[in-house]
Amino acid sequence: MKQIIGHKSQIEQLRKAIESKRLPNAYLFVGPKGVGKRLVADCLALSLACLNNKGTWGACGECAGCIKSTNGNHPDQLLVEPSGENIKIDQIRELQSDLRFHSMESAKKIAIVDDADRMTESASNSLLKVLEEPPESTHFVLVSSMSHGLLPTIRSRSQAISFSPLRDGDVAKHIAKGRGISEMDAMRVARFAGGSLGIAMTVDIDFIDE
Repeated sequence: MKQIIGHKSQIEQLRKAIESKRLPNAYLFVGPKGVGKRLVADCLALSLACLNNKGTWGACGECAGCIKSTNGNHPDQLLVEPSGENIKIDQIRELQSDLRFHSMESAKKIAIVDDADRMTESASNSLLKVLEEPPESTHFVLVSSMSHGLLPTIRSRSQAISFSPLRDGDVAKHIAKGRGISEMDAMRVARFAGGSLGIAMTVDIDFIDE
């Protein structure tokens, strides 16, 4: 299982949903860019794919299900993300086509729509039809940093989980090791990034004011 920084309450909410067998048809993971929403979505998918998992959050990381999920080629896991500037209707139609088939290796199928707020109007309407009559044993995770860019009807059919900026200290600790920089520089970067690990991992230290 990939390391997730923070978001303990969100993970606990997902764990309870898995264990109670009450995963909603659709989640909306919403929060600032780079705080780990997509990573949590991937770990949810990994938990559902693990063949050694006993119906809870977590994964062994070694079984065939885990390996396929980690490599992005699990037949019961689908990903839609922007092609260029937007997510287009053809991508949602392809998703609909793939969802017609029953799960092959897992008890459930999961579809992650990353940057969901970048769907075109036609793509949004197409996805809405799927959410109104979701295929059996299929779950959706819409990931967005601007949920107001989604149709209100899509938001109303999704259970929202909010993600907050990470703590500066947690970000600094991670990037000091990940980027091989001093603790002082790591804290400067963390404060500049405003709780976004994604920004902290890529920002040029030389452009940060003392």
